[in-house]
Amino acid sequence: MSDPKQPINLIVPTPDEAEQLRKLGVRLPGVSPQAADPRSNTDYVENRLLAVGYGIYIGGYLLFCDGVESPLLVPESFVDLTQMNAAPNSMAVYGDYDSAMAPIPYGPPAPAQPIPYNYYWAAGGRANHLIVPTLFCPATTPNAVATMLSVRRELADYVQRQLVGIAIGIAGGLLLRAVFAAVGRVASRPRSVMPAIMRIRPVNGTVNVGGGFEGTPNAWTNLNPFVEGTGGPAAASGVPNLVRARFEDMGEIFETGSVRQVISHRLPADTVNWPQAARAAYRVMGSGGRLHMNVWTRSAQQVQEIIDTLTRAGFRQVVNETGYVGPGTVIGAVKP
Repeated sequence: MSDPKQPINLIVPTPDEAEQLRKLGVRLPGVSPQAADPRSNTDYVENRLLAVGYGIYIGGYLLFCDGVESPLLVPESFVDLTQMNAAPNSMAVYGDYDSAMAPIPYGPPAPAQPIPYNYYWAAGGRANHLIVPTLFCPATTPNAVATMLSVRRELADYVQRQLVGIAIGIAGGLLLRAVFAAVGRVASRPRSVMPAIMRIRPVNGTVNVGGGFEGTPNAWTNLNPFVEGTGGPAAASGVPNLVRARFEDMGEIFETGSVRQVISHRLPADTVNWPQAARAAYRVMGSGGRLHMNVWTRSAQQVQEIIDTLTRAGFRQVVNETGYVGPGTVIGAVKP
């Protein structure tokens, strides 16, 4: 018997596969687009990503993924670090990149129309268990793109520091060593914070900063680092609109003024750095934006400390809406 706690991965067949099944008399059940979305699959690259390596000598990015022995090379031509408007041409997962690209219309889309992309099994097909999009961009892989940008910036900073005061004649060897060093360093330290030049807008203006109900599709953007012991990385597989980052990081992820509401459900108060989180939320919320957060607290003193911290950050009408301490605490606040 299968474990009911394990997520069920649904794979939409390609048109060719569906036709072969039809000829065999096999009728496939219908499923909702949300249930079949490859981005919610445990094998989707965003849900398995551990780290990113980058160097000028490899012509792209190395993605280190959980359960995959060798890093996946993503060429520069597969990446658009600024494209926010993209939509899947199909929910099917193709066998390789070429077959995934074949159904996509050739040429640029009409003005304001999204860039089409497809999904495919990377580097070894289904046996390798890694689904990737034909286009890596903020719309398809926001956490991967954020990490790519961080890696590029770190490499540039590292090389610049190393070359200061070094004669041009000996810079070549030093530059090569710097590239290797930067790739090694960042490969073991994945980044989750979206650089300022690539900040995003939350779904429906709402950010869920963790604690539960992350699986609600198309309702909001979910901000959660999925730390071991608090749900675990595997729990992230079924979360739509996921950005793997902390509540405290939201000031570096979302566009200023783009957040209308911050919510949480069963958020353990002890897991949050409240001064940092309060400043971050205030920075990205528009005037009239609201906090409505179910926070699991330990004491009346802790509740008051949270209220005082939010007030110092600039929020007004900060109250414990339920008056309860413990799982029933609901903190409300308004940005003036």
